[in-house]
Amino acid sequence: MVHVSIGVAIFQSILVVPALAFAVAVNGSALSAERPPAGASSCSGCHAAGSTEMPALESFTVSEIETAMGAYRSGARGGTIMPRIAKGFSSSEAHAIAAFLGRDRKIAP
Repeated sequence: MVHVSIGVAIFQSILVVPALAFAVAVNGSALSAERPPAGASSCSGCHAAGSTEMPALESFTVSEIETAMGAYRSGARGGTIMPRIAKGFSSSEAHAIAAFLGRDRKIAP
């Protein structure tokens, strides 16, 4: 009886532990992919779904958000708050925010 228990314990450690480690690694990377890039979390303060004052960002594509951020940053698009906010982000940061928030984010690079 003791030999069977030891055999089962060895079998479990050989198969279960690596499988568990793999599952944790896969889930950990999936969770990190869903974390918002710096600055993206604050966008929902004004652009939340159901907002009547500002358009919800989920209604825009990644490209539309990125283009608007670039226009605000360069001064080509006016506004009271967004030009100041957009100037605080580099092009790559604006792309990361757009890729996280845009409605087509699942297909964005």
